[in-house]
Amino acid sequence: MKTIQNKKKNKKIIIVASALTGLLLAGGVAYAARNYFSAPQASVETQAEDRTIDLSPPTTEQQDAGNDAKEDFIDRLDEEDNGSDTSSVSISISSSGQSDQTYQMRTIINTIDDTGTCTLTMKSAGQQEITQSVGTQSMGSYSVCKGFDVPASSLGQNTWSTEIKYANQSVTATAKMDVKL
Repeated sequence: MKTIQNKKKNKKIIIVASALTGLLLAGGVAYAARNYFSAPQASVETQAEDRTIDLSPPTTEQQDAGNDAKEDFIDRLDEEDNGSDTSSVSISISSSGQSDQTYQMRTIINTIDDTGTCTLTMKSAGQQEITQSVGTQSMGSYSVCKGFDVPASSLGQNTWSTEIKYANQSVTATAKMDVKL
């Protein structure tokens, strides 16, 4: 009989201890949530008091400042459209190599333009100069020369000084490379 009463007493103690532990845990979580995870009320009220919107008509000074900012913005756009900043345009040779009976060169131009012209000039001692011109093609965020394909039969087994020149109405850029065949 004693063992049955001890088991019941132990069971009650375990239930009470579990309940107290659960209450303490819930209280700790509530305390942490209130003190560590929520913004203090005073700062919210302060922020609300500091916010004011002036709905009165702008002063002459404010209108002049706005007009000056608009003119500066338009001037910068016009400079970009006219290409007056020539230092920002460059061309680079992205690939160069022989495929079957054709020597191919490809380029990347760091501007958006589908009206420009690219000219390839290849020179080598004792050989006839080779010149080709192609248009440009816009690729969205950059442009490319439409590609140079030189017949391998027109190239001797020499070192060729190669120059590709990009030009449009307002800017030019040049890439150079020595090609050994």
